Amino acid sequence: MHGALFIAEILQHIFHCFSDEFYRIRGSSGNERTLSTLARTCKTFKEPALDALWENIASLDPFIKCLPYEAWKFIEATRLEWNGQTRHIPTFTSPLTAGDRLILRKYTPRVRRFHMTLLDRSYLDALFELSLATSDSHHLFPNLKHLNWVAMPTEFRPYLRMFLPTTLESLSYIIGPLSGRKGDASMLAAIGTFCPDLKKITVGFSNDVEGGTDAFSRSVLCWKRLTVLHCREMTDEALVHIARLPTLQGLSITLYSTASFADTRSQVDGIPFGNVTTLKVIALNLKVFIAFTTEMALSLVDVELWITDNDCSESAKESFDEIAKGNRSLCNLRILSCRDQDVLIPPDYSHVIRGRTATISTFQPLFKFHQLRVLDVTFCCSMVLSDFDIMVLAYSFPLIEVLLLNANYGWESPSPITFVGILSVIRLCPKLQKLGIEFDATATDPIITCPSPKTSQESTPVLIMPKATDLKAFYVGNSPIKDAFLVGRYLSILMPNLDRIYGWKPRHMRNDDPGWVRDRRRFMRRWANAELVVRRLRSRDIANADPDDQTLVELMAIVNTDVSEE
Repeated sequence: MHGALFIAEILQHIFHCFSDEFYRIRGSSGNERTLSTLARTCKTFKEPALDALWENIASLDPFIKCLPYEAWKFIEATRLEWNGQTRHIPTFTSPLTAGDRLILRKYTPRVRRFHMTLLDRSYLDALFELSLATSDSHHLFPNLKHLNWVAMPTEFRPYLRMFLPTTLESLSYIIGPLSGRKGDASMLAAIGTFCPDLKKITVGFSNDVEGGTDAFSRSVLCWKRLTVLHCREMTDEALVHIARLPTLQGLSITLYSTASFADTRSQVDGIPFGNVTTLKVIALNLKVFIAFTTEMALSLVDVELWITDNDCSESAKESFDEIAKGNRSLCNLRILSCRDQDVLIPPDYSHVIRGRTATISTFQPLFKFHQLRVLDVTFCCSMVLSDFDIMVLAYSFPLIEVLLLNANYGWESPSPITFVGILSVIRLCPKLQKLGIEFDATATDPIITCPSPKTSQESTPVLIMPKATDLKAFYVGNSPIKDAFLVGRYLSILMPNLDRIYGWKPRHMRNDDPGWVRDRRRFMRRWANAELVVRRLRSRDIANADPDDQTLVELMAIVNTDVSEE
């Protein structure tokens, strides 16, 4: 054996490459058999291979099945969530012996990341037996670094304590909607005491957890080394605490219009949230975000806003103005619409709309961020941009990878953008992966026509044209379309790897307009035909295609048939 393989650090790196592919939903990496074989190869491989094999675990099954065959068995469990299907769940046949506990203690210290998600109640007996196998009656995994405890049944809550060693650095704790007992608040308050050195935390609970906000805020006050915090709202005292933390880099929080950010700012010496670069906010409207950003003078790299009332374009521009005051280079910006039931609306709440149209001037404050990679915004109002406007937008963001403008809502008014604008975006933004622009796909006159079954010498093939080779998803909103065959062929040239075209979906529907509903039915079918053309021609050299190509003839016949049936 090569001498390098006797070095423990090298072996650990090699074997951990197998466990890095772990997928917690599937509960495996697919390399378990390989690591098991390596552990049995030689004494040198055994320990590092076993460490990698047990590093990521997403079930109690491995701890039950590692015991001798006579110590466990399968039982049948049937639940409505499984569509009436029966699953075989392992469980212990008898109380654990001293020998069984020794076997378990060979593996449990190796676990670094454990994922408990929607575990079936049939595991309760096995979990109780495992709790008796711990040496100090508390921690099943003494070296655990990350715990994922998501939507677990209430009956499992008493066992959470033994998964919270002081070594824990990362925790994802989501309380299911069917819980809501006072014990949940007690656990939220105790996590900070059990795990004071947590660095990354995701905590979620509904308003049904009585006293949940105050309880969780008590834990927040215990954490001095936080780097990432994802949570709901918290008390003003807890907000002041995290604003002072020099280690905090990422924050996700729910903000309410009644919050007094000025008071919070006055209690922080120096710059609040000085090292926070990633911010996700859930709020009633953009005014709440503007107030928070203004008081805290945030300088951000990654911004994601989920707004209930985001139909004010002037508030959007003010938000962009505040973001642009930062001295860091913005890379990702998402403003999305939500109707989150956990965002409580005050009885006296009123939302005054001061602007219902977004134009190129709305986005102007962002033009300084030439490193922007993601711009995904949804304003529940009309959007008016021209070919020149969209060209200016694309010129300002040459590295953009995701450009979605009201992709999930529509522009409300007919868009004057033509294929000239789409071509400009593709030419100026070569790294595009997702594009969402509403445009007039009926205006096909500017298109340099590709050879078709009807024209051979009359049209000149497009030999040199910019292509968005990384673009796989095109969101066209409520774009009208006439010639699906021509549009599909043109898109197959501009976007050779395009896989899906999204448009005129139910989420865009306005039921109060019967004419719009008829248009939706007609244009949705035509865009489906255009997508069919793109998919069929994806692997072909469309620019230099033979005018008499049988595939083109067949596709054109299919599209024309569908249009005639409308």
